[in-house]
Parts: sequence; C-alpha cells; structure tokens
Amino acid sequence: MDNIAGYGGDPEKLTISGHSAGAHLATTLFQHERAPSRVRSALLLGGLYDLKPLQKSFLKDEIALTNDEVAAFTPMKKQYDATTGVILLVGAKETPPFHEQANTFARKLCSRGLNVSQRIVVNRNHMDSVRDTGVPHSLTGRYLAELIAGVR
Repeated sequence: MDNIAGYGGDPEKLTISGHSAGAHLATTLFQHERAPSRVRSALLLGGLYDLKPLQKSFLKDEIALTNDEVAAFTPMKKQYDATTGVILLVGAKETPPFHEQANTFARKLCSRGLNVSQRIVVNRNHMDSVRDTGVPHSLTGRYLAELIAGVR
C-alpha cells in the first residue's frame, strides 16, 4: 500500500474483493495483526471461512490440510480491523456449508465491530456468481461498483 500513490491511486480508498479461495485470502489483508490494515472495504463472494470441514470433504486427499494448517489459516479464528467495511455475498444456489459459513463469519465480524452487509445473490451458484463481478448491471457487479465508489 505504500506505493499506491506512486501509481496514481489513493491509499485511503483501497478496496479488495475475492471469490471462493480468493475471498478466504482477501480476509488476510484486513486482519487485526496488520492493523491498521488500511483496507477501506472488502467484497467476499462465496468464501470458506472455516477450513476444518475441508479435512473431511471430497477434497481431503487433494488438499491434505493438517490440523496446524487449519488452525493457522482459518479466517474464523482471526481478529479483524474494525475500520474495514465488509460485503459478504453467497449465491442462492450455493451448497449449505457456504451459507452457514457466511452467516457465522458475518456474526463474528459484527461482534467485533465491523460494518457488515450480507446478501444472497439470487439464482446464482458457486461457479456462475463470480462471472457477475464483471457485469455492471448484475447484483454482484453493482455491489462491486458501489464498493469501489465508496458507497458501501
């Protein structure tokens, strides 16, 4: 962030967004350990915020997460910069774990004083919801545009 101004950007207007594992990774940019994070707001779409269930999922052999990795990299267990606004989005057609994790993560962030807006993206699943980030008039595209413009 120290170099944003050198490229014509405003470090006070930094926003981040991510989908799926990208949403998970985006949370690391506004964790309290990095306080102040200087991230104004974040859009998190279809993310996983508790890695423990992945150890028993159909992906368990491919990802081979250890208990130490789960403890170190689970966003649900971290502290966050209360000055960062967060938009949590989940496709209506996502599987129940995505909805459950978004709800739990939203409650955690709110309890820590973050301004959180949580929304369901109608008629979208895990794979097609991310495409809408590039479609200005879609619900997800509007949320992203508003985030960047500083409306949210």
